[in-house]
Amino acid sequence: MKECSLFNNEVHIQDHIPIYSWNESIKRSFVHALQLRGYSKNTIKAYCSQVHRFHAFVQQQNNWMGHEKAIQSYSLHLLHGKCSHSYVNQALSAIKFYAQKVLLHEETVSYVRPKKEKKLPNVLSMNEVMLILKALHNLKYRAILYLTYFLRITGRGSGPVANSRH
Repeated sequence: MKECSLFNNEVHIQDHIPIYSWNESIKRSFVHALQLRGYSKNTIKAYCSQVHRFHAFVQQQNNWMGHEKAIQSYSLHLLHGKCSHSYVNQALSAIKFYAQKVLLHEETVSYVRPKKEKKLPNVLSMNEVMLILKALHNLKYRAILYLTYFLRITGRGSGPVANSRH
């Protein structure tokens, strides 16, 4: 998974102990809560990293802010850092789980999530398609791909090719 540009550099934490502290004891409680609910090892690792980064962000802020304000500020920080919307949603899910299951905060905090990104598909130009088709040396496979491609662009699907025996 490609990480967004905000976290390529090391996070420098100030010397004071903030309200949001992250230590091994809290991390163990968090991991234990995730394990009890059957989260996978990869999810646990990702959630721990997300909450750790959130704590580092809050520690870097010079002014004290409430939990909801900190979450909104962190979300904007991630979005301005060119993080994907799914990355921000994962961070919010981790923070929400941490706040509700470990810190036992009530559900009064609003977790505003970014809209799902709509990405356009990568489309090959006609020249790129022709280069791919001409690169095939086996006549049988070249014919199958020609037929599949041209049935697709004419809107007839690839049913005849899929149903044929080759």
